[in-house]
Amino acid sequence: MNIFKFLTLIVTFCVIASASVSAQSTNDRAKMPGNMKEFANIMYKSCVESEHPVLKKKELEMFCGCTASNMTKVFNTRQMKAMSEDTEEGQYQRNRMLLNVYAPCIEYPTRAMLLDNCLKQERLRNPTKTCGCIADGMGEYMRENAPKAIEQAIKRDKTDIDPLRFMLNSPAYRQYERSLAMSCTSKHESAGSKRR
Repeated sequence: MNIFKFLTLIVTFCVIASASVSAQSTNDRAKMPGNMKEFANIMYKSCVESEHPVLKKKELEMFCGCTASNMTKVFNTRQMKAMSEDTEEGQYQRNRMLLNVYAPCIEYPTRAMLLDNCLKQERLRNPTKTCGCIADGMGEYMRENAPKAIEQAIKRDKTDIDPLRFMLNSPAYRQYERSLAMSCTSKHESAGSKRR
């Protein structure tokens, strides 16, 4: 499952849960999020309790915390509810989520995915250091470059895009990853490096 769809499902779940709570009697309405901080807490809890194929517990907590924190800075409850609608306003809010909530947090799934894939390489002499070097470097690259690249992608195509796939398939990303992989391999896989 791509990470953006994962996040969108969590947000949609929170919106539906809020709507179902608001439909209950007024005695139960205290449970409905009254502000974005409460909404973000519900989203964080739902997010960290979800299973993800790549993000392990620590990375998932960091990603969920980052996105929940950003949501409180970017959205109000009306905008959150609109995000789940199949309307022009809903699309506008989903694009805002990509740019202002997801893009600043994209480093966490990037790092986790690269580390997971790299550690499966049996030919490495020092996989922990080499893979950590590559994953950390590419996470930093995504943190610095994803917002601008995703903004340009949205300007070209306003429909829901998968920002992680978009970035991973970009020529600039691939070139930087190759360069970083060579640098990390040279540093940690040299003849003098000890295994693990």
